[in-house]
Amino acid sequence: MSRRPAAAYVWTAPTSCLGLVAMVLTWPSWRVVDGVIEAHGAGVARLLDAVAPGMTVQAMTLGHGGLASARHAHLTTWGGTPPAAACGGQR
Repeated sequence: MSRRPAAAYVWTAPTSCLGLVAMVLTWPSWRVVDGVIEAHGAGVARLLDAVAPGMTVQAMTLGHGGLASARHAHLTTWGGTPPAAACGGQR
């Protein structure tokens, strides 16, 4: 696990809280990788479909939380960007 400065967690805390709420509501499988909580599952897939109707969204980061429709989705995070700007697709 990489060591991130505390300021990085403070900076993303509001968006990370949204990600944690989404994780609690969808009851996903999850793991922690390099200080980021990665969550995936059918509930997350339904949430991503609801967030962007008519589009194929396979993954999205919210602060230090990553939501993915499947475990093999690739998440890319860019520090300091809006939540919707940090999205990913399958590898």
